[in-house]
Amino acid sequence: MSLLLLEHLDTVNLKPANILSQCYDGASVMSGKHGGVQQKLQEKIGKQIPYVHCFSQLHLVVVHCMEKIDEVRKYFELCAKLYNFLRRPKTRRNL
Repeated sequence: MSLLLLEHLDTVNLKPANILSQCYDGASVMSGKHGGVQQKLQEKIGKQIPYVHCFSQLHLVVVHCMEKIDEVRKYFELCAKLYNFLRRPKTRRNL
């Protein structure tokens, strides 16, 4: 499975050396500490790659880190304001 994953990364021109973290569900075939894909991938690449149990937890970690960088926080605040503004229902004015 880890070889298949590495082959796929190669076909889409992504370098495994750039992997910063891994995120899988709780299935032992993916998350197992000794025989899971996350461990085998670390062995194949030759570096420790932190594993997080599921996407929602990883998302919280990324959001928490990004909130500490003022420019990034302000960018996403602006995106949220634009989204809220543009999704408002349009009202007709009777002239």
